[in-house]
Amino acid sequence: MKKPKISVILGTYNGERFLWQQLASLAEQTLLPHELVIHDDASTDATVDIIERFSAQAPFPVRLTRHQRNRGVYENYTLAFRDASGDYIAPCDQDDTWDSDKLEVLIETLEDGPELAGAVGDARCIDASGSPLPGTAWERLRLTKSEQQLMTTGQDCSPLLRGNVVSGCRLVFRRRFRDLLLPLSSESFPDYWMAILLQAAGGLAFVDRSLQSYRIHNNLLGLTVESSALRNKLTNWRAENARYYRFSSGVLERLREHGQVIEPHTQVLLQQWSDFAKFRAMLPRSAPRRFTAVMGAIAKSKYCRAQRTRVPSWRYSSTLAGILMDNPLYRRGTINWILDLILG
Repeated sequence: MKKPKISVILGTYNGERFLWQQLASLAEQTLLPHELVIHDDASTDATVDIIERFSAQAPFPVRLTRHQRNRGVYENYTLAFRDASGDYIAPCDQDDTWDSDKLEVLIETLEDGPELAGAVGDARCIDASGSPLPGTAWERLRLTKSEQQLMTTGQDCSPLLRGNVVSGCRLVFRRRFRDLLLPLSSESFPDYWMAILLQAAGGLAFVDRSLQSYRIHNNLLGLTVESSALRNKLTNWRAENARYYRFSSGVLERLREHGQVIEPHTQVLLQQWSDFAKFRAMLPRSAPRRFTAVMGAIAKSKYCRAQRTRVPSWRYSSTLAGILMDNPLYRRGTINWILDLILG
């Protein structure tokens, strides 16, 4: 059997603290990558020195591009993805550690499902010091095994539309879908953009196993949000709703531009998702009119459906019930319509 060509894509910026651990875990893969493509975003610490030291002893080619000015995560990864020459592309963070069989497990999954666009695994969560945190990535996001199965079989993409449950660093996708993804949208996390497009275009296989240690700390675009970022989001709530609408409509536009064939039920869900984002982005500035619009959406269970909570509208529309329910997605939907009323 021909060995698959895998391009690992790594964007770096001032990552000296954890970078060697991540690079060492790539060298220990049971299925070694064809190449490691690194784009450094004008680091000012020892990041490049660490890469060059690793490159001298790596069991695969390391292709380093150094940018002289900071381009930001979206442009940096867009340029790095374009440099990939492998049949499969595996995005990589600079501060995690991969299990030795991560690539082997995900590539085997894709080889067994030639129709799939990509495969994604779960992850153990650790803090900045490397100490374990409670719950895996999907447990912390309350993504159930049944939802993983529904998305893997292509029956239902709605768990992904309620919020991002896929980190790019846990993903491997086929290079033939690269043009669909690029350039990456700057209206949301690149992970979310890639996940929705890949799920819609060919489907993602959700592998119910932790395949890496995923580091959570304040400056990570992942499962946590800095308090300053949260304050900014609340302060600019109306602009945030508009940004999310641009993101959702951008997904649909990109799929149309590439003539991507989508399952009819997936097309319906994506359109409903974007339509509701538009509704929230265009809420009236007048408080009485906004109140009428939000209450009408609650009566039609639109906030419930947007979070894919599968609970009766009468139960969901109770603020107290929504806040007290165990699943944070219930609380999120309730909080969303409250914030739309107050800040929208």
